[in-house]
Amino acid sequence: MNPNAKRLATGLLGLVVVHALWGLLRLPSRVAARRLSEIAQYREHGAVNYFLGATGKREDGGAAAVDWLLENSAPNAVVLWRGETKGAFELASGLLAPRWLVHRNHVSTAAREYRGRPLAGDARGIAVLVGAGERVELEFR
Repeated sequence: MNPNAKRLATGLLGLVVVHALWGLLRLPSRVAARRLSEIAQYREHGAVNYFLGATGKREDGGAAAVDWLLENSAPNAVVLWRGETKGAFELASGLLAPRWLVHRNHVSTAAREYRGRPLAGDARGIAVLVGAGERVELEFR
């Protein structure tokens, strides 16, 4: 092996070792501490407020809408939705499980159930979860 190539390989190996050691030294102080802080916030605020509420640096992503649906609809209910499916809607859909989310265009406006499951709503009408980017909102039809 060429002496220059051998020095280059040794230097690269040294850099890899230094990089690995640096990562291992940071793991307990930075990564684990940050993760423990996130777990504490999750436990303190609950799942909905942790992901969609105005906690810490987060803007309100529509936690009140998801909380309302969880409190006012049965687990086998169908929640109608419209709007964007990216952003806060992705989180809301997981938090609402096992409720089904069905696009409002697939259900007639006169319907009170969908495939034998009740539609979420109250005296104001049938609830519709609206995906609006980084937040979700609730409206009634």
